[in-house]
Amino acid sequence: MGMISVGPEHLKKFYTYAAPKRYTHGLIEMTREFVVNFPPWSLLEKVHHCG
Repeated sequence: MGMISVGPEHLKKFYTYAAPKRYTHGLIEMTREFVVNFPPWSLLEKVHHCG
């Protein structure tokens, strides 16, 4: 689950949640890193194709 906060540039934030039982949760906990990619609209069809 994720959420994007829309507002002034200095207040924009992205929130996400990974349940403790999920593999992703363990990786985030171990590395303390999480990356989110926002592809440009021009790649919309390719993103839909890949999932």
